[in-house]
Amino acid sequence: MRRPLTPARLLAGTALLSLVALLGPAAGATATAKAAPRPAPAQTPIAPRALVLYDTTGPWGPLGGTYVTELVKLTGHLGAWVAHPVTGYVPGEVNRYAGVVYLGSTYDEPIPPAFLDDVLSTRVPVLWAGDNIWQLAARTAGFAHRYGYTWKRLDFAPVAHVVYRGTALTRDPANPAGIMDELVTDPAKATVLGAAVRPDGSTFPWAVRSGNLTYVGEVPLSYRSPTDRSLAFADLIFDVLAPDRAARHAALLSQHDVGQDADPARLRAVVSELYPVPPPARPRR
Repeated sequence: MRRPLTPARLLAGTALLSLVALLGPAAGATATAKAAPRPAPAQTPIAPRALVLYDTTGPWGPLGGTYVTELVKLTGHLGAWVAHPVTGYVPGEVNRYAGVVYLGSTYDEPIPPAFLDDVLSTRVPVLWAGDNIWQLAARTAGFAHRYGYTWKRLDFAPVAHVVYRGTALTRDPANPAGIMDELVTDPAKATVLGAAVRPDGSTFPWAVRSGNLTYVGEVPLSYRSPTDRSLAFADLIFDVLAPDRAARHAALLSQHDVGQDADPARLRAVVSELYPVPPPARPRR
């Protein structure tokens, strides 16, 4: 006949289990062999998708590294990348990647001829931003005939807007850096992707694409704001590094500074205002 479980017996059993746990297998308990940890599954290294080249010489050389940091914020979600100074370029390097971005922030950076030759010969999409497009144009005879445009001059007008895909994006007119003005000679070969707007309303090409080469007349990673032309630059990078990826317009909304003294009625009003937004953007209550 089983003896009834009493509080005294329950406490005694608990004490015995605690004693065995403290003394370990030497106290009479049978030790259970601890299973050896399973080795972690081998992970295949992610091949870098993008090559980012930047300038480093001259008094403004440090800007190159700063621009790379800003660029990574725009390209990090597109996969792994490799960045290094353009002066360290080795022949054939562009062909190891799905796309290439060059940030020309130093006027007359000593660009290796191998890089210029590879840009002219590769089928890999290349995004060239800012200075030194003249070096590329001078590297081959008939650049304008081949690409349908050529560079004219740096335009230092206080451009306050860039029109991209029908949307007027802002640009800080206090930005002292000029924008390279391009002359489109053959619209069948060169497509103007964005236009810079001068104060008098006249425009000139801000970004041009011909074949696998996309050129932006500035490095739009400084003097930025939430509504400025860097949004267009991010879109162009997407086209170069992930042209086959479907567009997905996602957004994250975060409401800060909500404490215990927040007015519940006001919070409810904010959520009620946002709740009609259709999924998947609908906020959680």
